[in-house]
Amino acid sequence: MKTAKADRSRYQRAWVDFFEDQLVVFGYDWKQMLEHFLYEGENPLINAMACSCKLECPTYNLPKVD
Repeated sequence: MKTAKADRSRYQRAWVDFFEDQLVVFGYDWKQMLEHFLYEGENPLINAMACSCKLECPTYNLPKVD
């Protein structure tokens, strides 16, 4: 039977593998990669980091500024 720690380690390894692969895509420019994942796309991660209360928070639904 698997333990919670074993499951957590597997997911942590998956995250590391994903971002290592993304570093190759971004030419090992980690600052550009970080900026891409934090600020770009349909659901940038900065939204979740800045406002964990989701729909109740007015900053969650702010439009993307170009």
